Amino acid sequence: MCIQNRLLSLIYRAVMLALCLVGVLPCLSFFGADFSPYMLLYYPILSTSLYAVVLLIEIIVTIARLSKRGIKGTTHFVVHFKGALILMLLANILMVQFAGQGMPPAFGNTLSMALLYFVVPIMAFLSWLLLDMKGHYRFWGPIVWMLVPFGYYGITLLAAIGGVHYYTGASYPYDFLNPGVDGAGWAGVLVRVVIIAVIFMAVGFVFTILDRILGRIGNPSARQPAVPGTPGKAVYTAGSAAPASPTPGGTAAPPTTQATQASVQPVASLSDAAVPVALPPPPGSPGGPAS
Repeated sequence: MCIQNRLLSLIYRAVMLALCLVGVLPCLSFFGADFSPYMLLYYPILSTSLYAVVLLIEIIVTIARLSKRGIKGTTHFVVHFKGALILMLLANILMVQFAGQGMPPAFGNTLSMALLYFVVPIMAFLSWLLLDMKGHYRFWGPIVWMLVPFGYYGITLLAAIGGVHYYTGASYPYDFLNPGVDGAGWAGVLVRVVIIAVIFMAVGFVFTILDRILGRIGNPSARQPAVPGTPGKAVYTAGSAAPASPTPGGTAAPPTTQATQASVQPVASLSDAAVPVALPPPPGSPGGPAS
């Protein structure tokens, strides 16, 4: 279930890539003197940047296939990794709406915040819904996707050990990752990360089930046995037994194989059979007719 039009996919993904860059680059002060690469450790910027890389690769692959295979078709690329990225982007909306965890307002601008927290995540979900083939996710995917929260926490922990300090002066981008906040300690931080990972996995299972359902709706043949031939008619392959045919007595004759059928085919002519023919002896010869 998707729109199989490579040109439309190319235009949509190019627009998405531009919006990702408009959202990320001002937050990094990319064009200013105070370039801040550590801002990549903020979750919305990191997830959007990774998705922008995938979009760029998809655009290149789509252009190549568009020139060779034409407009009709889709582009598949690292399906499960892209699914994890879409969940990461959707988590940006939850972070702002429910956790109240965002980036310092001094970085970026209102447009950047709107793109990172709302526009890009929604467009990424619509891209999957409208432009990607469904039915490719497997149920082991969400279990692997649980590694995303642990991986992100590992990155921020290594950055803190390396002496990175953020805009607020803290060693961690978010308070719930800081063991020194609220006296939670390392055990409290680990519990929070585990809870986030379980939620991430649960949402991933819902996402996977939706993908498989839409895959069956968009591909009705997937609900039928994968047997070639016309529905309602048996199909026989080379070497298989042919169906039994009823005899005049009402009983079914034993099935014959294709090799047996070939062995009893009638001979088209004597020349085809290559059988020697005995000629009569000439008149007057011994055994021949009297002259």
